[in-house]
Order: sequence, then structure tokens, then C-alpha cells
Amino acid sequence: MVGGDLKIDNNCVHNPPKSLLKTGKKGLHVDQAISALQDSKRFRFTLVRDPIYRAASAFADKVAKPERPKNLLMKYLNRPIDDQITFSQFLDIIAHDRGALDLDRHWRPQRKEISYDQISFDYIGDVANIHDDLNFINNNIFDVPVPIQDTRKSFGHKSNSTELVKAMNRVDLTNIETAFSMDFEMYEEVRKRFEKE
Repeated sequence: MVGGDLKIDNNCVHNPPKSLLKTGKKGLHVDQAISALQDSKRFRFTLVRDPIYRAASAFADKVAKPERPKNLLMKYLNRPIDDQITFSQFLDIIAHDRGALDLDRHWRPQRKEISYDQISFDYIGDVANIHDDLNFINNNIFDVPVPIQDTRKSFGHKSNSTELVKAMNRVDLTNIETAFSMDFEMYEEVRKRFEKE
């Protein structure tokens, strides 16, 4: 239980109630966000993910299954909503169609999603090192350790993204490098800047 009678489950993780977190377009006004970002006393942080694993995860969780993002993609492509596409086909689509690439936040380039070129972050963590990075972030914000929950274990959330990455061929790699060139560049910059010694 968190905050009294709030039960943490998979739905709450992906759709937190407005009482728990300011979410959505009306949750945080633009002037509040800009003020917070310009306040040097605020700790500005985010997490990034290896572009290959991020794309595989987005496909496995949001395109291979009948989720809303898949429906939007199929509609955008003028294909039946129940039409199936492979990971290779998905990579080919987003590599050659900028509209499809920008269609959903789950696979839109991270560099855009986190406003990397507009925000001077104090810290950027890596999903590959999520436990240590979240501990570092929590300690900077709350000055106390905060328990971190791995939803793959506690909620049984699993996908075949690792298998998708292992099965990628040369064309897939070329397509993912084309689609996410700005993310690969950012990811390397972040790794060098925040590398632990």
C-alpha cells in the first residue's frame, strides 16, 4: 500500500492516479515546468535506454500485442487493426517513415521524448543500470534509500524483447541505426558523461 488505500499493480504503474502523480496534459502547466527546469536548486534527471533494447521492448509490448499504440500504427499505415507485423517489418517501417517513427512515445526517439537538447540534466541514468541509478536519484531527491520494485518479478511482466534482439539480422541493424541515429549518438554522450568511476 502506498498513500493509504492505493494498491500498486501493473495498471497503476502505467496509469498512475492524478492524486499520486501530476500526469497528463493538465497535470503540470508549461510555465510550472519551465520554472522548475530553470531553477538551479531543482535536481533535473531522467533515464535513457539502449536504443536497440528500447525498440525491441516497444515492439514486444505495444505492437506485437493488441495495444492502443499498435492500433494507431495500423490505422496510420492504412492496414487492418488486427493485421500482424514482424519486428523486422516494424523496424523497416520506422526507418523509412518519419511519421510512423514519431507516432507513439514508446518508440519515438528518446532524444525528443526527454528534450535532451533543451534541458540541462543534472543526471541521466541508464535503464541497464536501473537499480543503482534509481538509488542515486532517490538519494539526491529524498536523501534516503527508497525500495525499488522490479515489475518483471512482482507483476510477472515479461516480453520476448531479448529474443527479438538476438534474432536481429544485418538489415534490422541498419534499419534501427537509421531510425534511431540521434538516440545512438545521445546514448554514447550520456554514457561518457555519467560514467561511474
